[in-house]
Amino acid sequence: MLIRLVLSEVRVLGAYRELGRRRTFDSYAELWSYATTIGAGVVAPFQRKSEILWLLERIRPAQAKVIVEIGTANGGTLLLFARSAHPSATIISVDLPGERPGQGYAAWRIPLYKRFALPTQTMHLLRADSHDPRTRERVEALLEGRKIDFLFIDGEQSYEGVKADFELFRGLVRSGGIIALHDISQLKTDSHQVFRFWSELKETYRCEEFVEDPDREWYGIGLLQVP
Repeated sequence: MLIRLVLSEVRVLGAYRELGRRRTFDSYAELWSYATTIGAGVVAPFQRKSEILWLLERIRPAQAKVIVEIGTANGGTLLLFARSAHPSATIISVDLPGERPGQGYAAWRIPLYKRFALPTQTMHLLRADSHDPRTRERVEALLEGRKIDFLFIDGEQSYEGVKADFELFRGLVRSGGIIALHDISQLKTDSHQVFRFWSELKETYRCEEFVEDPDREWYGIGLLQVP
């Protein structure tokens, strides 16, 4: 147990130092490699490589000045979005305070996640319930009248949970802005029902999706443009 704790601290320290070097990247694939290997994987994304690269190519994050992510967990996608966003972007993360996967992230990760932002960017980490209207109010206050360019929803996987996130934050996204949902592949479990809500969205919005392996649990990304 002590050995694992020491190794974990070494990984975090290594990632913290490396993040301070402010690297630039020639491609999203190169950025992906960086995110998955820094600190021996301490912030590796919980996404399939082909799917997240597909998303980055479509949202063109370099033009996004306001990004909001619901569900940060390991921090991988937050790093990807921050390091590919506009140099003056504001990035807001919303996730529960927790110690176990699926329940937010531990407090010791906060300094690490703040390190994701470039010196000219602004990073806000809200450790709060995304379904609470007061959390939406906090996000709206941070926006200071601006609208969201890109909203990434990867929080609770239940039908009610993903629907609540979409309906609560949809109104903060600008016309022409993009909303993306993770884990849209159809699962045969009661707790993972994002595909049900995604099917409803496809009846109302023009949507795109990419699921590399339909038989693989959790994965798949869908996106839509707000009218």
